[in-house]
Amino acid sequence: MLLPHPLPNTKTYLDKAVQIINQPIASIKPASNIGIIISGGIDSSVLYALSRQLLPNLTPFTLISSKSQDLPYLKLLEKHFHQPITYINIDSYPADFLLNKTADYQTLLSKINLKATADQLAIAVGFDLLFEQIKKTGINTLLTAQGPDILVGGYARYNNLQNTALKTKIKADLPAIQIDIDRDLLVAKQHQLSLVNPYLTNDFINFCLGLPVNLIHYNNHNKYLIRLLAQQLHLPPQIITRPKKAFQYSTRLLKILTKLKTNKC
Repeated sequence: MLLPHPLPNTKTYLDKAVQIINQPIASIKPASNIGIIISGGIDSSVLYALSRQLLPNLTPFTLISSKSQDLPYLKLLEKHFHQPITYINIDSYPADFLLNKTADYQTLLSKINLKATADQLAIAVGFDLLFEQIKKTGINTLLTAQGPDILVGGYARYNNLQNTALKTKIKADLPAIQIDIDRDLLVAKQHQLSLVNPYLTNDFINFCLGLPVNLIHYNNHNKYLIRLLAQQLHLPPQIITRPKKAFQYSTRLLKILTKLKTNKC
């Protein structure tokens, strides 16, 4: 079933979003070997679809575990785009290695004044596992898809907010975006990778802040703008309507690290 356009000028907003997202992608040299982190979620799938149109040498990478909730969606993307995804499996790492990584990032995050919560540590460790393997392939530039969870209301805390209250809460949460940027740059620095995040340019942030509420939440869907973009790009319906699931939960990395820490005590 097609998602309806909530406004007469919805297509204008979609075309503008594509234009803004494509700007930093188009600035990358097409001949370069570029990586992209995907999860089968709506944000990374849209970015993957758009990036493929501009970057012929684009390689997708993902982090999984044996019980990852992302696997069915990743398989859908492989079939849809006829391109294999490079899977990096958390289960292949020894417990001590993962615990040592967690301890390392507890120190590194504190050095840049970021609170080393369990969620932040899981994301940092997960990205470290990804970045390390990606760097070994000779890739130096990596696309990531952080941002829309706040900018277009993806978190559950936005679900019951309407109109001005929703827009006010999103603006209040903007400092959390800088936390994500600082954390991701910290991890990338450890592996000498350059990150490109088209959803976190000033142009895209300002564009999202000016969106009508119906392009944020509509018809019982959050991140409605991104879902409409996915529909316009002809992504599989299961991707278009997939509920939000954070990286540390869908990969089960937070649960794995928590269990390892508990067993160590």
